[in-house]
Amino acid sequence: MTSLLRQAFKAAEKLPEATQDEIGAKLLASIQAELAWDECLEGNAERVRSMAEEAEGEERAGRTLPLDPG
Repeated sequence: MTSLLRQAFKAAEKLPEATQDEIGAKLLASIQAELAWDECLEGNAERVRSMAEEAEGEERAGRTLPLDPG
């Protein structure tokens, strides 16, 4: 375990139990999402590379729009 994660757990220990449970649930969900993403990409490196190259080609050709998250 990294020192930063240890530090986060020590800080969380000072919080009320309900808050600790909320943080724990969010952390577990994040870990599960990360593992699922890794599993999804595993064995698909060539497909991901191909999609990235296609997207870069579309950008170079001017067929993309700026991202507007607002």
